[in-house]
Formats: sequence, structure tokens, C-alpha cells
Amino acid sequence: MNWQPINTAPKDGTYILICCGMDPDCSDMWVVQWHEHKECWTDQNEETVAAEDLPSHWAELSVPITKETPMFALDTHKSDPLNEQLNLVVVDKPGPGGAHHQYAVGHAGNELAAINFQKGTVPEAGVNGITNEVLLAVVAHRLESFQAGDFACDENKMALNNVEAALCALKERTKDRIARGVEGKQEV
Repeated sequence: MNWQPINTAPKDGTYILICCGMDPDCSDMWVVQWHEHKECWTDQNEETVAAEDLPSHWAELSVPITKETPMFALDTHKSDPLNEQLNLVVVDKPGPGGAHHQYAVGHAGNELAAINFQKGTVPEAGVNGITNEVLLAVVAHRLESFQAGDFACDENKMALNNVEAALCALKERTKDRIARGVEGKQEV
């Protein structure tokens, strides 16, 4: 995270991450924008989060957020102490197909990863994100690596089989769409 002194923060309505405290690695962080009329930092609901001089640092968000961004958290990954500490947030509206395209993973206010999926067809939008297949391939590779090392176990093998089955199903879907002439189009 590229932390900067709060006096350099934009006050043009751009959403940023602020740290309220002298240590930019603290856990008291919020996504805010400067509210010109209230003269304070506010959240998406225009609720006051901090006075002008309270935060000490700010950082840009890697996934742009607007007032209309319907951010909400997912918690299906929370199964152990590490995952309990990781926040997974959906940060965009669903596209024409019903799926979201932007996710953020964070811990204690620090963004650890931004996941951007392809939005729109390649002919219309160009390549602008990853696919489900790419993300599944990463997970499959990690599980294969665990299985080849000291952490091989039946549960990893079962998870790997299911990830590979998901990849296979998506590849079959793509082959079917190509055969029907609808791949790369906003058609069923």
C-alpha cells in the first residue's frame, strides 16, 4: 500500500482509503471520500467517518469505487483462523449476464488483492480481466503442488478433483458455445 500524508489526499469526491492513527499499518481504516459541505471524510452513505485532521495517511484504492458501487462482503470462505481475518468484498454491480466482475481481498484495512474478471465480450471490450478458468487453474496448481509435497492429503485430492471438474465443465460450455456460434457474444 502506498501511504501518503493526509494533507495530500484528493478532495474531489474520489474514494480513498484512510488510516486513523499515527501508524499507517494500524487496523483503523475506512474507505471514504471528502464531503465538501460537511467538511469531513464520509462513507458511501455520507455518514461522517473522520474529521479533516484525524486521519494521518491515505492511499489510493486499486479498484475504483463510486457512490453507486454496491459493495458487500462475502463470507463463504471463512472456515479457519486465517480465513476469518480475510475480508472478501464485491465492489461492482452485476453485468448483463448477472455476474459481478470486481472483488477485493483485504486484511485489517490493507488490500491484499484485487480480482478483476473479464467485463464484456472480447470483441466489444477487449481483454480487460481474468476468466473463471484462470482463477480455477491457479487453485488447481496450488492443490497439485500441495499434493506433490509434504501436505498431500485426501481433502486436497478431493478439492483438486472438484476444481478440475469445474474447469472441465467450463471448457465443455465453451466448446458448446463455439459450436453454436455464440461464443464471444452476449447470447445464451
